[in-house]
Amino acid sequence: MINKRRCTMIKNTIIELKNVTKKYGPNHKTQVILENLSFSFEQGLTTSILGASGCGKTTLLNLIGGIDSEFDGELLFNGMPIQDFDKYRRENISFIFQNLNLISHHNLIKNITIGLTNDVEDKEAKALELLKRVGLFEHADKKPHQLSGGERQRVAIARALARETDVLLCDEPTGSLDEETKHEIMDLIVDIFKDKTIIIITHDDELAEKYSDVILNIENKKLEVVHHNKADLLLPIHDSTEDCKKDKTFNNRFIINLLSNKKSLFNASYLIIIISAIFLFGIGIVKGVENEIDNFLYDQYKTDKILVQSPSMTIEGFQIHVNDFNQAHNIKIKGIMTGLHSTTTFMSNNESRYSYLVSLQPGIKENITPDITFGRFPEKNNEILYSKGAARQKIFDDRSMSIETEDELKREDELNRLFDWLIALSDEELFHELTAIDLSYKNTSVHNDKREYNNDLKIVGIIDDDDYHINIEFTEERLTHFKKWTNYNFTSKLSVEHNGEEKSIYVNNNIYMLEEEFLNYISDVYIGANGVKFRYYSLFIDNENLDLRDNVFKNFLFFKTIFRGNDYIIEERELYYSHVHGYKVAIIAACILLAIFAAISIFNGIKTNIDRNRNNIGIYKSLGYSSKDIKKMFAMEGMLIALFVSLCTLVVWFIINLIINQATVNALDPNRILVMRRIIYLDIYSLLGVALAIVSIILFSISKELKKVNIINLIK
Repeated sequence: MINKRRCTMIKNTIIELKNVTKKYGPNHKTQVILENLSFSFEQGLTTSILGASGCGKTTLLNLIGGIDSEFDGELLFNGMPIQDFDKYRRENISFIFQNLNLISHHNLIKNITIGLTNDVEDKEAKALELLKRVGLFEHADKKPHQLSGGERQRVAIARALARETDVLLCDEPTGSLDEETKHEIMDLIVDIFKDKTIIIITHDDELAEKYSDVILNIENKKLEVVHHNKADLLLPIHDSTEDCKKDKTFNNRFIINLLSNKKSLFNASYLIIIISAIFLFGIGIVKGVENEIDNFLYDQYKTDKILVQSPSMTIEGFQIHVNDFNQAHNIKIKGIMTGLHSTTTFMSNNESRYSYLVSLQPGIKENITPDITFGRFPEKNNEILYSKGAARQKIFDDRSMSIETEDELKREDELNRLFDWLIALSDEELFHELTAIDLSYKNTSVHNDKREYNNDLKIVGIIDDDDYHINIEFTEERLTHFKKWTNYNFTSKLSVEHNGEEKSIYVNNNIYMLEEEFLNYISDVYIGANGVKFRYYSLFIDNENLDLRDNVFKNFLFFKTIFRGNDYIIEERELYYSHVHGYKVAIIAACILLAIFAAISIFNGIKTNIDRNRNNIGIYKSLGYSSKDIKKMFAMEGMLIALFVSLCTLVVWFIINLIINQATVNALDPNRILVMRRIIYLDIYSLLGVALAIVSIILFSISKELKKVNIINLIK
């Protein structure tokens, strides 16, 4: 629709109907209301349309106002055919309906401002000015139901006047008023809208005679002129170029509808809030149990270290396979570790002790450093780390060898004191005691005793590698089987007896050195770097993540079928998971049922709220709001509702968590195997899923219900 007024000093056609036919019923064949009707409405005149009830007066008004666009023929405004009926109503037409169509939950100011397009800057000030003009300034904050019929009519007049359109359409504006009030209202309409084009539907001949320039009557589905004032009118010149520059739209306007009745909204939402909270609670239990199991395993083991078995390979040969794997996969292996048997010697008495040398690649520094309890990671070839257990064993051996007594009871007392002293040492003290011992790492080749490794090694730190060991506690068979798979010294006990009781701590004899030094050792002792092939290697991944661990382990074995292995940490994880599998299935099934019930509930709640606001949709449409504007309006409210429901869900979830968490822990872990602390987790993805589901259901509900809206029926 093109709004282009022809400016003149004499009367001029503003709205023209050409060969208009309106039918009702299937395929428009059931009933013809208007047939081949043509008529021109002149600018600046007040026209009354009379006719018997049911003759089509209101239908004709809806056609003229662009409310009903389903007709045959043409509707022209200022000589131009209408293309966009919403824009036509928004920019050119104001309505005063028989039932006024005020929005009940808005005060008088808001009822006026909803009709003002974006080009009006201070909408509230203008509304107050107009309310003052119609004598309702002191009632500005009241709702329509707090006014009399005449006062409500004045509000409708103020709203129509505020829009400053060229045409005012009135449908029985005084039909429900008493004799005195109807003349008062008509005087007000004619006075306020002077120089405007007014078209009035009425059954009151007296009012038509008194206030109209033109009187028409609908006869035989056409318009007939009963009276026409022939006087020419001086019309104001209107500059349409200024209108083109103004933002005469309702874009991004937000008028409360669904949220107008907060009690109704709460009644529609509280069930969804409870259901959503229970859903999050259920999913939280599933995630919580799995997280607690994983956290337990993280506490017990070093999960970024994976053990695999090779068909006896040198370090160089195994590294080639690792490099191939890294090139073929996005997941990366950061480095490897392996070890072999060795000896250390106390220089004070030349006594040798078993030890286990473990190689460190510089690339796994980040994996190892968090476990160094004192000191630092080796930076040079001659620098080594001692495991905490190996340090205790060496210190105990050194001190116990110096106990010189043949009295068994006295020796037992001395060893007991030594044991207690050793246990009480801090890691720093442990380090200093260890470095005070004069140790030799000399080893000779079994094939040629003239070839020897005799480097002077410097201890630079203590590493707590207890969680590098997998303490299998299920069966002796499994424990025996596991011992074959370890590539480091399996944990043993350092123990003493005192007064018939045994005291013990776990120790080992692991010594860690850089791989280059490790290869020097092999080259010297085993006559060449390729003199030793290892069956067991440890792979290091980015971080301690059980899912990543499982992924790397399975892909590595699949990628290189020559490698074998069992990941006992993942097996233990699956074993714990299986214990709660029944709970998990039951909880997830219940959550799915709750989700379906919640979706139905929220859909019905939105449907009910839209039903309650159907008339308001019709009012917005009559003011020129497009379907897109209205959908956006309801969608924004839907987003607010979704946010409200999500926040309330979090609150209810938190309350449930406080009340039920401990009982849930006791039910799922009665023997405190996993030492669970917080079983009910808030899974952020589930929360986002709930919010997204609520938003989706709300938007779907709104879209579905708005499609059912019939603007003509709503206006009626």
